[in-house]
Amino acid sequence: MNESLRYKALENKVFYFDFKNTSTAAWLEKEIRKLGGRVEYFFGKEVQYLITDKPQTRDALPPSPFSNPGPSPFSRPDTSQSMRDGAPTHSEWAYSDQWK
Repeated sequence: MNESLRYKALENKVFYFDFKNTSTAAWLEKEIRKLGGRVEYFFGKEVQYLITDKPQTRDALPPSPFSNPGPSPFSRPDTSQSMRDGAPTHSEWAYSDQWK
């Protein structure tokens, strides 16, 4: 089949490599180019895919934007007895101040 007529699975995809082994990077770059992808030699805003051979621990990952960052500023605070440890609520303060 003619190379120019073949389906390009990685067309318009931009890659950046972070490899210690340059022979692996050269081989992978050749394969990506065959499939229509492009390899950037400098990491920038056009890069869509980062490929590395360096191990990465889960602790090194940035927090997910979908993780729960804490209570929502729109949620009502929990006023249960266990949360307020016996402290009077706002309405209890207002009532006690009224009779002084």
